[in-house]
Amino acid sequence: MDDGIRASLLDVVSVFERQRAIVASSNNDFAVFLIDLAIMELRVQAGSISELELAEISAVLRDKLATK
Repeated sequence: MDDGIRASLLDVVSVFERQRAIVASSNNDFAVFLIDLAIMELRVQAGSISELELAEISAVLRDKLATK
């Protein structure tokens, strides 16, 4: 992946993070969860997520799904 595409993906992540903050203020947990998944996928595609971060995110998702 070239640097231009990577930069574009990270720009989209920034937009999603701002939208996530707005949605979180409305207490819509499921929408926040979906936005978090989109952010995670974009960061994985851009190569800007570490293995540790991915493991931590997976653990949180697993715990959330187990409590539902």
